[in-house]
Amino acid sequence: MKKASALLIILFLFSCAPSKIVPIKGKYPPTPIVANSPKTFDQAWDIIIDYFAQNGIPIKIIDRSSGLIVSEQTKLTWSFEKKDGSLFLPTASVVLEKILKPSSENWFSPQEVTGEWNVRVKKAPDGTVSINVNLYNIKALYERYYYSYVTHTAVEPILTKGTTTGNFETAMENVLK
Repeated sequence: MKKASALLIILFLFSCAPSKIVPIKGKYPPTPIVANSPKTFDQAWDIIIDYFAQNGIPIKIIDRSSGLIVSEQTKLTWSFEKKDGSLFLPTASVVLEKILKPSSENWFSPQEVTGEWNVRVKKAPDGTVSINVNLYNIKALYERYYYSYVTHTAVEPILTKGTTTGNFETAMENVLK
């Protein structure tokens, strides 16, 4: 009986583990992404605040004296990569590694991907303005369902890695020109 129980536990654990993690292949910009703007500090600040508002990004911290704007945890558009490293959704803000389902060529898809935007506006002594944009605290919420011999279902989050594609930062840079 003990051997049968141990065998069932081992089979349960191995059947639930992902069979393979496919890391991100493509080349994405290192963070933080730094953009220079011909705008004044005040103009750039107002444009960034408007950009957040127009894109429905709630702001958690706003400190004009230090030039810091930090968003709340915000839903992000995401994509996996194709075999050649290009994105399935080229406009996505985040690319995620794939986690393949056990004994399958299908991968787990996240129900939600979130992250926080950290923007720092700095005025240089020569009067130019630089904007540092950093996406951090990326979270991809997956659910995995296990079925035991009594058809009991349990849910467990799956951890994955993700990185910015640079699309959000490029769009922000374009409005600051």
